[in-house]
Amino acid sequence: MQINDLIGETDGTHPAISLRELILLKRLLLYTRKDEELLKQVAPVLKQSATGILRQWYTFIMADNYLAQYFKDIKDEDAFMISSMAQWLNQLLDIQDGPHWDMLEKKIKEGDSLNMSLDPALLRYIVAFAYPVINAGNEVLSAAGYKGAILSNMQLAWYKAVTLSVVIWAYPFKQSKNS
Repeated sequence: MQINDLIGETDGTHPAISLRELILLKRLLLYTRKDEELLKQVAPVLKQSATGILRQWYTFIMADNYLAQYFKDIKDEDAFMISSMAQWLNQLLDIQDGPHWDMLEKKIKEGDSLNMSLDPALLRYIVAFAYPVINAGNEVLSAAGYKGAILSNMQLAWYKAVTLSVVIWAYPFKQSKNS
């Protein structure tokens, strides 16, 4: 995952999240280097099933009128498959380059992050993104033949990565000092 992919370039170049907030979010989720190692191990399995995960995600969102209203610009499942949501999932699964949270921490240090509160309305993304993606990923991991403690640890690492990524994604962006 490239850090610029994670923080995006549409509204700004740095997330309006402080380094302290990012570290606290990681600690809140008990996100560790072990989770990062497990994600590297399962990313290829999940990436092979990305289309199925996206289909389950789209079905989940469209089955709920409240969530569907936030995705009305996506006209059908085919459009969803090439949307920014699909790009986000693929970026999350493209972690072979190393610990991307460390890169985000470095990028935040380089910027002048604002201490802005997260708008509670943005928390709808936790529901719209996290649950269906986590659930579909867990099903893929179970079907891949992982068992016992390793399966539980992989599913927990997947939960942590998706949740942390969604929370960071939900933060507003600010313009870089150099923009």
